[in-house]
Amino acid sequence: MNRVKSIKWAKKAGEMLQTGIHLTKNLVRGPRPTSLAVESTARCNLNCPFCRYGQTPEYTGKTSHSDILRPIGTLDFDLYKERILPSAVEFGTRMIQLHFQGDPLLNKRLVDIIILGRTAGMWMQFFTNGLLMTEDLMDQLIESEVDLVRFSIDGNSQETYELNRVGGDFDKVIQILGNFAEKARQRDSQVKIQWSYIVMRNNEHEVLDAVKHAKELGVEFIPKVLNTTDTSLIPDDPTWHRQFKLKPCTQIYQMTNILWNGDVVPCCYDVEAWHVLGNIQEATLTEIWNSTKYKDFRRGVALAKEDPGNEPEICKTCPMWK
Repeated sequence: MNRVKSIKWAKKAGEMLQTGIHLTKNLVRGPRPTSLAVESTARCNLNCPFCRYGQTPEYTGKTSHSDILRPIGTLDFDLYKERILPSAVEFGTRMIQLHFQGDPLLNKRLVDIIILGRTAGMWMQFFTNGLLMTEDLMDQLIESEVDLVRFSIDGNSQETYELNRVGGDFDKVIQILGNFAEKARQRDSQVKIQWSYIVMRNNEHEVLDAVKHAKELGVEFIPKVLNTTDTSLIPDDPTWHRQFKLKPCTQIYQMTNILWNGDVVPCCYDVEAWHVLGNIQEATLTEIWNSTKYKDFRRGVALAKEDPGNEPEICKTCPMWK
């Protein structure tokens, strides 16, 4: 089942559940996600206050990387080559994104990881703060035929940007973004280069200027609504307020996630790996997806309204699904 059909199936199943038609058995069985997040590293060179880790109710206010409870490390290339990628191909994965927590540019084998994924027929993408991208790395990324690179720049001035990307240099990252886009144009590269802008109360006044700036640089501008439990970050303009989706969640049928050490978690919000459903070093994605543990998790998600007591803990405080 391709990604478009998978998403449509999940949405339809959710609608039918909410109208009283029970599809728990089918929801538990599938469809398999066709997108996979692979954490190339859990390390980061910045310390952003709105980091998802810092926005769960249990950890609000704790955004230092030293506060993260699970081990921090970087994906081993051999683990990716010998276990993750073959398993993803067999599972039916079509797209791999090389980020979860951390910044992918800190993985020294990032380009090799992309080339291997492209060779296997995968759409390859990653999001980054961009500050560690050198001229040489730009050349290598273009040659790797990576499909999409998204720069996270939440402000259009140093004063605003540094509030959100703590430790970052706005002028530097803008220069890097512009240089990368120009190199891609000169080489007639098909890579999509985007400027992602999470709209918050402290930067909403610069959104329109950022849109113009992105156009001048020749990159696509992607404004994003912040999913957070910190109300002080919510923009004043209701245009940028999040709109909750009604449960049951269908995101778990669109993407699954593998952490740097091989642990498989069901959701991008499980940054602490509270719900480890298996490890790719011990089983394939198909085996993990079909395991009792993963089925029980999906059953808990599917019956969130009817049986809230068995809903997975992480889902009870989800900033996206209500």
